[in-house]
Amino acid sequence: MTQCFPVPHTDSANSGIDLNEILNIRKNSCFLFRAATDDMNETGIFKGDIVVVDKSIPARHANIVLVVMDGEFSIRRLFKRGRVCRLFFDGNRETKLPDGQEVAIRGVVTACLRRFV
Repeated sequence: MTQCFPVPHTDSANSGIDLNEILNIRKNSCFLFRAATDDMNETGIFKGDIVVVDKSIPARHANIVLVVMDGEFSIRRLFKRGRVCRLFFDGNRETKLPDGQEVAIRGVVTACLRRFV
């Protein structure tokens, strides 16, 4: 008995995969950032991974955000309730900020890319 397999439609078989569309990358508001530490590995972001950061999304409670602290970029989870804002590593370890240290949120992390080879 001969088994037949369906032939994919020509248009869909020849179409490419658009990572901009899949990752919802908006040209004017998104950028890529390489993680420098394993601080967020419980979230699935490891040292060397590339994250997509969208600076047009307002940062909300529990978002993973890219912040600048003392001129250093870091990826942290945001705790935001009312006027209280805190930043956490994975494992609910709070980032201790000295009094008066300026912190700026640069955007919300929307995706993570990892190479295996």
